[in-house]
Amino acid sequence: MAAERKEKYWGEAHNAARREAYQSDPELAETIRQRRRESYRRNKSVEPATLKSCLGNVAKVASSGALLAVRYKDGKDLVIGRVFTQTDVAKLLDRQPQVIYRWHQRGIFPSPSLVDDKGNTYYADAEVTAFVTIIGQHQQTTPHYRADHDAVREALFAASFDKNASRAQAWINEKG
Repeated sequence: MAAERKEKYWGEAHNAARREAYQSDPELAETIRQRRRESYRRNKSVEPATLKSCLGNVAKVASSGALLAVRYKDGKDLVIGRVFTQTDVAKLLDRQPQVIYRWHQRGIFPSPSLVDDKGNTYYADAEVTAFVTIIGQHQQTTPHYRADHDAVREALFAASFDKNASRAQAWINEKG
C-alpha cells in the first residue's frame, strides 16, 4: 500500500508531462530557472553578483612585489627590478592563487618570464601592470575570464615578456 502511494506521488509518470513541457518550451524553462535563482537568493540571503574590477589595484603594483636580481629566461642580462610571483599577481587580480595556476595550465594566462638564481619564476612590474589593466577592463563587463575570451587572452600574451621579446628587452634596458 505504501509503495503504491509513493509511486503515485513520486513515480516517473507523475512528472512526465512537466518534464516534457520544460524540454519543449524554452520560455518556460527560462522562467523556471529564474524563479529558482530568485528563491535561492531569497532563502539564502544571497545578493546577485556585482561586477567588481581589479583596476583599482594598478596603483598597488608600484608599492608591492619584491626588488630582486633576475634574468630573462634565456639566461642573459641580470637586472635588478620589481618582480611578482604568481601569488602576488593573483592578489592584485583579486583571485585565488590556484586560479592563476589553473589559467596558466590551460594556456590562457602567460607564464612567468623572469627567473632568479634559485630557479624561482617571476613576472616583471610592467607585465603585471598590463595584466591588471587588461583583466580589470574585462571585469567591468564580465565577472569571469574563460578560454573563449580570445581578445583578452591575446592582449595578455601581447603584454607578456615571454611571448614578446622586444618588450622584455625594453624593460631590461630601462632597469639596467
